Amino acid sequence: MEEDQKYYPHWSHFGLGELKSIGRKNNKYNAAQLENERIRQLWPDAKLSAKPSGNEHILIPDQADNLICHIAHQGGCSQILTYNIKDFHSSKLKKFDLKAIHPDKFLLNLLLSDEKHVEKIKSFESKERLSDAFLIGFLDKIALPKYTAALKKRL
Repeated sequence: MEEDQKYYPHWSHFGLGELKSIGRKNNKYNAAQLENERIRQLWPDAKLSAKPSGNEHILIPDQADNLICHIAHQGGCSQILTYNIKDFHSSKLKKFDLKAIHPDKFLLNLLLSDEKHVEKIKSFESKERLSDAFLIGFLDKIALPKYTAALKKRL
């Protein structure tokens, strides 16, 4: 990630609905609802509609993924963070200057490019009263092996 680029989240009611749906499937509906509310409170001005504007047709086979592409394009994003890389074909995203990136790769790039990344992690751990072991265990559970290994060496 280049120095002048910043991560800024975008959300939509559709996207938050997807989080709730995933939470329902994993018996974590209440946690998903709380996360949705937290996102709304932290980034109220980052809300986007999931409707394509004009003649923008990205045509990802899965309708839900297609809406995510439209939201990313509407928000001026350059990347879509997803574990589901296979459904976001680069040939379809390229004409909209979008690229799908796995969260593990995104976070690893952030760790390697930001000298203060570990300092920010430590600050977060302190604020949330988390231990290194707890954080590493959580990162292992959510399938971020390269980032977790690199971060573990630096903590």
